[in-house]
Amino acid sequence: MTKFGILWYTDFRGIAYAQNNGIVVIPLFTNEKEAQSVSKIIQDWETRFIVVTFIEMPNGDYCFVCYQDPKTSYTKSNFGLYRSSMSQQGHYSQAKLEIQKNLPRIQIAYSLEPTNVSTYREISPIISIGKCRIILESDLTKKEYFYEKIAHQVSGGYKIE
Repeated sequence: MTKFGILWYTDFRGIAYAQNNGIVVIPLFTNEKEAQSVSKIIQDWETRFIVVTFIEMPNGDYCFVCYQDPKTSYTKSNFGLYRSSMSQQGHYSQAKLEIQKNLPRIQIAYSLEPTNVSTYREISPIISIGKCRIILESDLTKKEYFYEKIAHQVSGGYKIE
């Protein structure tokens, strides 16, 4: 557990993007058991309180943060996904244009071979979210990005057993 009661899970492969009546952001796992565990947690979230944030770094990378806002949610335990060091080039730069126009949705997926899209398997249904933001790393000093700042400071993260 990290500060402020949020368990930050950082041990997933990366983010994929799909078009399915709008953009779908897909946290991609190479461990099927962990993908199923995370899927069960996220499916229980209240969609209107799900926050997705993309943090763009000055070095051309970006970070992904997804959590249920603990200030407004009804659950006692809080959990979030955080992944850093992903390139803004390629799929993200294409998906960003759609994300800026329409609220994306999320879906957990598993693939033993993440570089081969045909091996992807959907673990969760497509889930609506309440809020999506694209910010710069320098924005983390602002009060409204408190949880993103905490996630960004995580080293090691939370591992599902």
